[in-house]
Amino acid sequence: MKKKILLKLKQCILSLRKAYNNQKELIIDFLKSDLSGFLETDDCKEKMETLQVHDELELKLATLNIYKCYFTDEEHQKWYDYVIKRAKNSTKRKLVQ
Repeated sequence: MKKKILLKLKQCILSLRKAYNNQKELIIDFLKSDLSGFLETDDCKEKMETLQVHDELELKLATLNIYKCYFTDEEHQKWYDYVIKRAKNSTKRKLVQ
C-alpha cells in the first residue's frame, strides 16, 4: 500500500517537472488526480499540518505553490498563477452548487 502511495506521489512530482517542458496539461492531471490514499497516511497528515492545509485540493495548491518557486521563467510563473486561480475558482463553484 505504501509503495503504491509513494509511486503516486512520485508520478505527481514528475508531472510537475514535465510541465516545465510546456506539457501544461499535466498540471491539470495533477489537480484532478486522486490522492485519497496518500491523505490517510501519518506522513501526509503531518505535512498537511505543517502546510496548514485541510483537504486534498488545498494540499495540491500548496504543492503547486511550492513548485512554482522553482520556475523563474515569467511565462511559467503566469501559467502557474492561472492554474492555481482556476483550481480555486472551480472549488468555489462546487461549494456554491
